[in-house]
Amino acid sequence: MLIGRTARKTTAPALLSLSLIASLPTTAGAQGPTCTPAIDISRSLVVTDGALDKTKFAFSRTVDAILGSMAIAKTAENRENFVKSMLTSLQDDDMVNPVSGLRMKVEVRPLEAGLDPKKLLNPADPAGLVPIALFNRLDAAPIDWSNCGEHRIVYSFKAPIPPEAGLPPFRTSRFLLIFEARVDNASPQKAGFEGCRAVANFWRSLTDENDEKMRAERLEQFYFTGIAGASGPVVQAKNYGGPLGQVRGNIFMNSAAHQLRWQLREWIVVNSGQPTPASFVAVTVKDNPLSQFYLDANGPASDPDDGPLDEAKETSERAEFQNQFLNTSLVRLLDPDVVRNFLKPGQPAYAAELDPANAAFDAEKYRIEVLNRFGARFENRFNEFQSVSQGDADNPRAKAGPTLQANLGTALGQFVIDAQQKPDVTQVLNRAGAVSCGGCHQFTADQPVAKIKGQTIVWPKSAGFVHVTESGGLSDALTTTLLPFRRDRLAEAVCIEAAPITMSAAPNASMALDSARQSRWQSLVATARDEKDPAAQRTRTREAVRAITVQRQEEIQKPGYFVTNRRPH
Repeated sequence: MLIGRTARKTTAPALLSLSLIASLPTTAGAQGPTCTPAIDISRSLVVTDGALDKTKFAFSRTVDAILGSMAIAKTAENRENFVKSMLTSLQDDDMVNPVSGLRMKVEVRPLEAGLDPKKLLNPADPAGLVPIALFNRLDAAPIDWSNCGEHRIVYSFKAPIPPEAGLPPFRTSRFLLIFEARVDNASPQKAGFEGCRAVANFWRSLTDENDEKMRAERLEQFYFTGIAGASGPVVQAKNYGGPLGQVRGNIFMNSAAHQLRWQLREWIVVNSGQPTPASFVAVTVKDNPLSQFYLDANGPASDPDDGPLDEAKETSERAEFQNQFLNTSLVRLLDPDVVRNFLKPGQPAYAAELDPANAAFDAEKYRIEVLNRFGARFENRFNEFQSVSQGDADNPRAKAGPTLQANLGTALGQFVIDAQQKPDVTQVLNRAGAVSCGGCHQFTADQPVAKIKGQTIVWPKSAGFVHVTESGGLSDALTTTLLPFRRDRLAEAVCIEAAPITMSAAPNASMALDSARQSRWQSLVATARDEKDPAAQRTRTREAVRAITVQRQEEIQKPGYFVTNRRPH
């Protein structure tokens, strides 16, 4: 897949475009046009109705399932300590990127850190977490189907907690956790669609089940006990960072003394005995490069956002980031525009409704296509530990310095795209924002990211910093743009023809490498767990997280089966 290679400045624009086209899946593996499965988005892609049983999906049950999968006793003390480990990480004011070694600022969150785990685990408490949505993200599967995408549970307070007296109405307190399980391929080879067919068929079949109670029971089985043909239950520790998958937080707690910004964080589950038998360990937020890398130079040391903690290393990492942004990320961010500009009738993946020059052109389908297919796949060495969605502190368009913008304009000139469809510098920077958590959730909303026949296409709106509200309401971005695209990808998946039955293949080099890497970090986790000295235990845990990060990075950089550049949100 040429798209995965770095495109040097000297590469001809036509060759860049051909490499993108070559990476597109063809229709050869699909059945004929008679395969048109019915798919109800509200049953097969996102569940917010009574099929999401609040008791079956209680926060405490998810915590228990994770602990139980690590053979840790499901006691109240272990539950609370496990949740506390996540909250404690919100007291840190800096963290070190495990790949680059760059120390990065992190906003201290005293109110979130001060939440009571016992209350969070109690659904009757105003600060108790309750399930508000289930999401099918089969569309996030990699090109080799080494995993079956993500399958998520979203938790929040039952309702936003009203602000203290004297605070403006928008200063409610809100706290959402998204358990984003990356489910393994069930085949012995750990690759190929057959190992994920049961998962795809399960979600599709929910459309046909009219009994809400039966849908609830089937969803409970899928998430907590497992279904035939899948690799096991969704909710187990290894699916939340062992090495893939994660738990994401979208946080906004307020008081008169602490009025902080909306931001998102990310954790993985590690059973290292540090600081508790099982812990949530803070990791970088994927596709969220340190926003200061978009500046032309280090900010003033006194600046609370832009002042560097390590001037020399931040300078060198910025230079490498901007080099990769101009030579690799830009190609990925322009993927759909370049591909659609070069595809002609008769070529694989050509679609008349996506060709502005064809009488059958459909502007709405083009909008959905473009907004779902651009991505960046930023290297984890550049990612920071928070994504601020409120204001422009993390907005690439606002941060980009004059030199970077000028260089970006020059790089854009190498791409042959019809002027009526070609993104400009502002739109490219807004795309870089949209692929981040903060941009997708807020600051890129209503900002221009593309053009069609000279008309601007904007990034769709969230539901005000979230994509699903405490009452189960969905954002415009989901309903108008993301879910219709995912519906079509699920239909595409269940229409894949069965592969011929063959003798089991020997493990390939990629599988062997993954196995070796997994053995290494598992050994480090076990060593940490057995370590008696707390300082040594912390060191072994950091080494394990770094090893996990390396394996996660390999998966993130893979092209997707449905889209070349998968996004983490």
